[in-house]
Amino acid sequence: AAEMFARGWGEGRGMRGKLVCNEVSKEQAAKMQRAARRYLPAALFEEDVGRGPHIVFTASDMRTSSNSHERHGPYDRILLDAPCTNDRHLLRGSAAVTLEQWSRGTLKVSAERQVKWLYNSLWLLKEGGVVLFCSTALAP
Repeated sequence: AAEMFARGWGEGRGMRGKLVCNEVSKEQAAKMQRAARRYLPAALFEEDVGRGPHIVFTASDMRTSSNSHERHGPYDRILLDAPCTNDRHLLRGSAAVTLEQWSRGTLKVSAERQVKWLYNSLWLLKEGGVVLFCSTALAP
């Protein structure tokens, strides 16, 4: 994005579009915003006459309906990077998750949460839009 902007993307035709970045954790959302501001042109974050900034950040849970999601939608494309179930850590022997902490109940709760996020993403999508669902979970 920074290279496109530096080459004059938007010159004479105005920038279009909006990128809405959402993270449930306010701390992670702030971290994501700092990283984006460090590498992308400041103009993408400035208010555009009558349109608002081209990149906005929100911190809300996709399992519940939220004014921040609906205010910026409907969306042409949604990338849903769903938190994993941590089952991959079991294979790696990571200290993050031990076999004693893992259960089918934990897996079921995580799967239900992911389905709710996917359902709400579809609700916010424009007709003909695309949802890309990503997860590092090993369980089906």
